[in-house]
Amino acid sequence: MQSFNLAFGQYLPGTSLLHRLDPEAKIACVLILIILASYLQTPLSIFVLIAFCAILFSITAIPGKFILSGVKPFIRLFVLTGLVSFR
Repeated sequence: MQSFNLAFGQYLPGTSLLHRLDPEAKIACVLILIILASYLQTPLSIFVLIAFCAILFSITAIPGKFILSGVKPFIRLFVLTGLVSFR
């Protein structure tokens, strides 16, 4: 049986600006990103959202290895969704 080590949504302590934000503000920002992501229709707009998320990750100074381990289980879903939506 395969073991899954999901890091998605796990809290990592830190001292960055994003770590110091109010929890309600973080939830509101995530909801806004989810709503924006659901309306994206062009590859350029998706690239801009991915670049924005990459900037946010760089601000928090979370190790890239940890981020990739959290995204890894979803890569197949992202690819499949991209293939279906850009037909």
